[in-house]
Amino acid sequence: MARSKSKKRLSAIARIGDAQRRLRNGYPAQPVTDAYMKRYGVERWVAQEELMAIGHREAVQVEKLERKGIDWDYMYDPYSGELKPVPKGTEEHELYLFWMLRRRLFSIAENVA
Repeated sequence: MARSKSKKRLSAIARIGDAQRRLRNGYPAQPVTDAYMKRYGVERWVAQEELMAIGHREAVQVEKLERKGIDWDYMYDPYSGELKPVPKGTEEHELYLFWMLRRRLFSIAENVA
């Protein structure tokens, strides 16, 4: 007879510690949120919050956008110096494109002068 797999019910702190260990070792590949939900038997919002708490905010945001079928692009945040995913066509993305175009035009003008 086949043994049934039992999902360990871990407390939130133990679950986060186990997840940090697994993610540090390269598990899982993608999608992170679905693998977390399956392994620990939690709802999507719990998995997303806990993954963001341990430093996987970008992966969660990208998965959320892709699951909704939204095209996205990375945006350079000049205040923090980080790249962050933003949906294409939003005001934030358009401002970023304008900022990058302006920056390129100024650098071209400086090289010509």
